[in-house]
Amino acid sequence: MRGTATGVANRITTTSGSAERIPLGDQSVDATICLQAWHWVEPEQATNECDRVLKQNGMMGMAWHTWDRTSSWVQALAAIVEPDGTPADQTLSVPGEFVERGAFERKEFPFNHELTVEQLVQLASSWSFVAQRSDRNVVLAKIRDLGEKAESLHTGLVRFPHITATFRLKQPVRGVVG
Repeated sequence: MRGTATGVANRITTTSGSAERIPLGDQSVDATICLQAWHWVEPEQATNECDRVLKQNGMMGMAWHTWDRTSSWVQALAAIVEPDGTPADQTLSVPGEFVERGAFERKEFPFNHELTVEQLVQLASSWSFVAQRSDRNVVLAKIRDLGEKAESLHTGLVRFPHITATFRLKQPVRGVVG
């Protein structure tokens, strides 16, 4: 049946590759999208690959999740895990490699990640800026204490507000694919 999950799944093809070596032909895709991962790629090679595989006037999209720091408990969490202050916000603009490619449209989508206190502690233990600290166990204990204070009496869950910032290439610069 057209439009069902099965129908869509039958039209999807997967292949292994990387941002630096996309196993697709030149000008073969309508869009490239990178979600929460650009910091893992070699930017110059990945940018060249996006340019190579995108069709003329193809769409480029990127997105990052970040904490919603307007929440007082998120500010308290940040004070625990970011002793040197808040890191640069990568959600404010596209990576430098894309600045001259054209106008990007930016849109934010707020969402709440709801976790048990134990899930919050497990999540925090996976953050490299926590996992690599010499006082890791002390930091995780502080996060557990904070989570217990922030958890809902009704659900037992901690509401961890986030914002997903998305970018879409709105108007490519003439002569540049993407």
